[in-house]
Amino acid sequence: MIPSHTFPTKENAPSKEAMEQLMGSFPIIENMMDKDKELVELLKGNNQTKVLMIGYGEEKEIDLH
Repeated sequence: MIPSHTFPTKENAPSKEAMEQLMGSFPIIENMMDKDKELVELLKGNNQTKVLMIGYGEEKEIDLH
């Protein structure tokens, strides 16, 4: 399991104003936007790894057996 902390873009953030304020305070966030989609592309074709994107507040149960 590889946890990946990602942020929405300004365009798809629930609150564009809050996202702009967050980015103003923490500019590094811009480098963390939509990285989950990039991870999916990087691991495409890898039969040993499955990428499961989980949105903020979303819950999924994973059976590791």
